[in-house]
This record gives sequence, C-alpha cells and structure tokens, in this order.
Amino acid sequence: MTVDEYVNGLNEPQKSIINKIRLNIKNLFPDSREVISYGVLAYKNNKTFFYCGAFKNHISVFPPLPKDRLIEETKIYRNSKDNLIFQVNKEIPYDLINEVAKILFEIYEYNKK
Repeated sequence: MTVDEYVNGLNEPQKSIINKIRLNIKNLFPDSREVISYGVLAYKNNKTFFYCGAFKNHISVFPPLPKDRLIEETKIYRNSKDNLIFQVNKEIPYDLINEVAKILFEIYEYNKK
C-alpha cells in the first residue's frame, strides 16, 4: 500500500486530521520520507521516528515518548502502552503532536544507542 492509497482510503474526519499532521511533519522535517510501516503512516530519515495511524474513533501517534518527556502535556492522551491517542470527535492538539514529533526525531535520529 502506498501513502496516497492509505490516506485516500480514510473517512472524514480522520482524512483531514492525518493530512494536517502530514503537512506539519513535512514542514518540520522536509528531508524525511513518508512511508507505510506497520500498516500506518510513518516518517523516516535514517530511521523511522514517527508513526501516525487513523482508526475508527481516534488517531494514534507512536512510538511512545520516554516517560520523562512532556508528562503533563500528554497524560490525558497516553494509553497503557504510552502511545498517544487523540479522539477524532475532540479538538486535535496539533502543536502538541509537533512537539512529540520533534522529541521522537531527536531520540531516533541523534541518540542512536
């Protein structure tokens, strides 16, 4: 499946939400590549650093942030695995998603342990 097939197969409001996230990620990381990985939209440079999936009632962002990063800001969105879940019937915190992407980029691109 291509990225376009994935996005075009989404219903609203998931499609609009994913497209807004895509635009933000492209602006933040213009050299990153969009791919489909684990069946969802993903971004990679040297490594895949950000995943974003659209589901029936929510948008998920993963991999999980370290437990010491953006704790207060993300606590209402974290699930039991610490992935972030954003309900599509509520306001999507795009600025927070951008901050999460920046942290994940830093972790996966520069702290290669």
